[in-house]
Amino acid sequence: MKNRPIQSIMKVFGYKMFFVVNIAILLLLGLSFGREFVRSSAISKEIGALEAEKASLEEKNLSLSAYQEYLETEAFLEYEAREKFGLQRPGETQVHIEEGGAPVNVETAVALFADGEVVIPTWKLWMWYFFDPDVFEDYVAT
Repeated sequence: MKNRPIQSIMKVFGYKMFFVVNIAILLLLGLSFGREFVRSSAISKEIGALEAEKASLEEKNLSLSAYQEYLETEAFLEYEAREKFGLQRPGETQVHIEEGGAPVNVETAVALFADGEVVIPTWKLWMWYFFDPDVFEDYVAT
């Protein structure tokens, strides 16, 4: 009788059905673990993408905050008043340059205003005379 419990256990292990059931349980556990592993890695990738988007949005928020601060400055208000409304400070003279005209050299456009007349320094007239005769001729003609 001593061997009867051991024999019954050996008999249970001897059954092919017992091994089949155990293998099926192990497969189910393995599939479940594999599915959770894949799901976990997908969630980690999504978390990484969301963190990158968060950093991008924070950077955009900072730049928008800086732009908002710039919009509230006196320099921006002055720029807008000059560009959109054509305003100027007292004592300033506003100069409009027409587009589509003949190209003008920057040095040609620079002139000193005195009592409403354009005064060009003599050295510049000599430079035009020797190096840019067309500009000199235009100046003399006016």
